[in-house]
Amino acid sequence: MNALAFSSDGNSVVAARNILREGSIFALDVWSTATGVKAANLPTSRDAVEHVGMLSAIAFAPSGQLLASGSHDHSIRLWALGSRECVDRLYGNPSEVWAVAFSADGRGVLSGAKDGMVRFWPTNAPSREKLYEGNWKPVKFSKDGRVLAVIDDQTRFALMNLKTGEPEDSLQLNKSQFGFWTGAISDDFRTLVDPFPDGGIRVWDLESKKSADIRRQERATAGSTSSTAVIKSHGIYVPWTAISPDGKGLLTGTGNDSMLWWNLQDPAEAPLCLVGKAALFSRNGNVLVTLLDHSIKVWTPKDRSLKGDLAVEGSVGFLASLALSDDGYTLALSSAPLTETENAIRMLDTRSGKLLGACKGHTQGVRGLAFSPDGETLASVSDDSTLRFWNVATQQELLSIRRLAEPIREIIFSPDGNWLVAKTTGGLRFLDASRDHVRTRPASLGNSSARH
Repeated sequence: MNALAFSSDGNSVVAARNILREGSIFALDVWSTATGVKAANLPTSRDAVEHVGMLSAIAFAPSGQLLASGSHDHSIRLWALGSRECVDRLYGNPSEVWAVAFSADGRGVLSGAKDGMVRFWPTNAPSREKLYEGNWKPVKFSKDGRVLAVIDDQTRFALMNLKTGEPEDSLQLNKSQFGFWTGAISDDFRTLVDPFPDGGIRVWDLESKKSADIRRQERATAGSTSSTAVIKSHGIYVPWTAISPDGKGLLTGTGNDSMLWWNLQDPAEAPLCLVGKAALFSRNGNVLVTLLDHSIKVWTPKDRSLKGDLAVEGSVGFLASLALSDDGYTLALSSAPLTETENAIRMLDTRSGKLLGACKGHTQGVRGLAFSPDGETLASVSDDSTLRFWNVATQQELLSIRRLAEPIREIIFSPDGNWLVAKTTGGLRFLDASRDHVRTRPASLGNSSARH
């Protein structure tokens, strides 16, 4: 596919490069019409990557200083011809971009896509993306979305005030084994569980936290006035934990396809021993799912009653990513990133065990999953440096964002669904996920029944 455009002053012509040449592909070449000599490449560096799919359309703004490029990677790039830099990236087309054009006043870009829709993108819309620098790992949002529980360098717990961007209520944690913190925090931010590197878990009451000589306790008694309890778990490394939203129940893995279910209201009570590789509580607290190869068990957490024992397709592989929708009805399970080659994400109905479908598109292992609060969208991140969004009902890919220079790991949605927070090499990055934001929800023109 060939695409080219003349600048409004006629001094330059820009052509798409869709073949590998000069060390790059899917780039733009700028030529002088007076001399016939190539004046520039966009992007200017051979190592820089912007578009990752075929360039299909190019258009100049009326001023002649701004250039738009559309691509089969579903995105649009805006380029400043003077500085030869990419100044904006427009995401939100659920299919290939086939045509682009500027409005007459230059304040917006029109795009035509493979799905038959024409969309309008304001070129001066403010970006709502935020970055909090530091080696932070996101753990959980408070219910009102104003505070984010974070872990710094796997050793320090803090509550980050999202209004000020400053961490508060800092707490020193145990040194994580293998560099991965496997603790958890309750939804009300009152209970924190922190595994010991040599086995066992410390349970904190965050409202009255104290740390002096707590290690000496073998187990807190029912009448203890201490703010923490130490639960001994047979000296076995705890590879994962799952805490109920109300902070009353805790499940811990033992590393040998078994788990322990603790009553945190009475840590002296003997735990319930279960078979399984992983466990997830729904955000509403009504469902607990435990997983073993080829089966899932569904529990009612309040009375620890078993609701269903369901056979499912596939198994839980080593380091596979898991996510449970807020209502507990949909389970997302990725292929094991180190041992499986499909790189797919399976969707399971926890009421029937039925396979709803598979999300396919990642080219390397999936490293993180997160459901939006309404359960309609699943976000995934992968070693292929992409962040992808999927329609849960159809398993269709809605959007793919490539971040080669800043790969994403842990991701979680805010309670209102307006933000997706991710751990990156630069810090915590907040990506706008709101439905009314022009960058991800552009206006559509014409009559169509399609949902975006």
